[in-house]
This record gives sequence, structure tokens and C-alpha cells, in this order.
Amino acid sequence: SISSFAFENGRMSEIIFPDSLQSIYSYAIQGCEYLRKLHFPESLTYIGESGISGCPSLESIILSSNLTSIGRWVDLYCMNLKKNKKGAYFYDSKTFI
Repeated sequence: SISSFAFENGRMSEIIFPDSLQSIYSYAIQGCEYLRKLHFPESLTYIGESGISGCPSLESIILSSNLTSIGRWVDLYCMNLKKNKKGAYFYDSKTFI
């Protein structure tokens, strides 16, 4: 699991998570000004509320097909976010568009 505020204000441009990752808690990845890409493993099933937020340079999120729960406001203030691997944007806690 990735705990809340684990990557707060980080200066990395890309994060590739280990194959064992199952959960990302609320506010885990936020305020990472230079973050451009996130790669999540197939083991990921949960992203908490605002689990990814305030990352204005973020362009790409590769999601797990096993993801069953995405909290509200996951992409809040990620203005450059493009389509994910499945051709969808985050929309709300259960829907991709």
C-alpha cells in the first residue's frame, strides 16, 4: 500500500509501482509539479479519494484492469491528463469517459 501523503510535493517525473501494490490511499500522490507518468501494476484494486491530485504536468496514467474502486476527485488539478491506456479519462468514482 501507498500511505496518505507518501509522495506529497515530490519532484519525480515518473513513478513505476511494484507488482505487489494493491492500494493507494487518499492524498498519496499530490502536489507533484513535475510528475508526468504513473504506471500501476495489475495488482492495484483501490485508489482513495484524491489519491492522485494537484499534479499539473501529469499526462499519462496506466491503470490496472483489476481496479475496483476509485475515490472522488482522483484527477483534481491534473490539467494535462490525457487519455489513459483504455482510452478513458477519470470522470467520477465509478466511471471513465
